[in-house]
Amino acid sequence: MPMLPIQPTTELALPDSFTEAVKPARPDPMQAAAKQAAQQFESHFIGQMLHDMRRSSRVLSDENETQRSGEDMLDMADTMVADQLATQGAFGIADLMLRQVMPSASSAFKSPPPQVASSEEKP
Repeated sequence: MPMLPIQPTTELALPDSFTEAVKPARPDPMQAAAKQAAQQFESHFIGQMLHDMRRSSRVLSDENETQRSGEDMLDMADTMVADQLATQGAFGIADLMLRQVMPSASSAFKSPPPQVASSEEKP
């Protein structure tokens, strides 16, 4: 006997209280602003750390002024790396700040951990 598709004869009517309960929550603009500010702080912190490490390595290598070509490009690259690391939450500084400032909303700011490539072969 062939299977016939089932046709619904009535539509489901959900009570208004149920449809109100399952509506997606609107993002709180205060939480979004706090997250952005925390990420910018983390980016600035990481950028400053990278800048200080590069400056220290220049002092230790005893470079003279003629050997410092591309210094501005390296500073720009450091800033871009810092922004990307802060967006990923790599150091966790932004998350810690948000936990202190907005403890009730800290779980909303957790981003998934970045995927790390493995050198092991999978069977």
